[in-house]
Amino acid sequence: MLLLVATALAADPIVGADFTPIGRFDLLWAQSEQPTGTFVGELDGLIAPPLSAWAGLRGDRTAWILGLSMARTSTTTWTAEDRRKQVVTGIRPALDVRRDLTPREVGEPVAWVGLGAWGVIPIVRDTSTAYGDEETADAREGSREIMARVGGFGGRAGLGADYLFTDALSLGLQSHLQGWRGQRYTEDALLISTLVSVQAAVRVELQF
Repeated sequence: MLLLVATALAADPIVGADFTPIGRFDLLWAQSEQPTGTFVGELDGLIAPPLSAWAGLRGDRTAWILGLSMARTSTTTWTAEDRRKQVVTGIRPALDVRRDLTPREVGEPVAWVGLGAWGVIPIVRDTSTAYGDEETADAREGSREIMARVGGFGGRAGLGADYLFTDALSLGLQSHLQGWRGQRYTEDALLISTLVSVQAAVRVELQF
């Protein structure tokens, strides 16, 4: 614990952004029946957009990068008999650890390797002023099915290279082999699916 505190105190804060261009897969995925239908799933496009920001700490050779995104949809239905509200939220925390292979020097490229993990935490609420016990049970079952579609976790391993323009500004390229594990319920089964792909991105970093 003391080692972690000492390491954090010796590290500099960093912020940055990654840009992943939209490809043919994204267009085909949007036209398929694979999206969750809630707009807040990992591959739906909102919670993991092409341009994402992050913050973290950078030590002598190692950087710890934290990411956090959220997407939420809410639908309220008013009728003469009741008021129903459905809310679906996805929260996506992410952690990456990157290790420089060479010292970071201004005017020189530096290669690095990295590991990362992330997950989508689903929160679903379905309430109505007209729900009785049976309707409440059905709503809970429906919410459980939506949570299964939205939730999941992933990991990645990759490498990249940064070019330091100044002590504070760098621009780089990165490529990761990454995997995502999701699931959904049918009437009588739980379907588990995985997606493994290689993803490249452009990254910019500011160090304070």
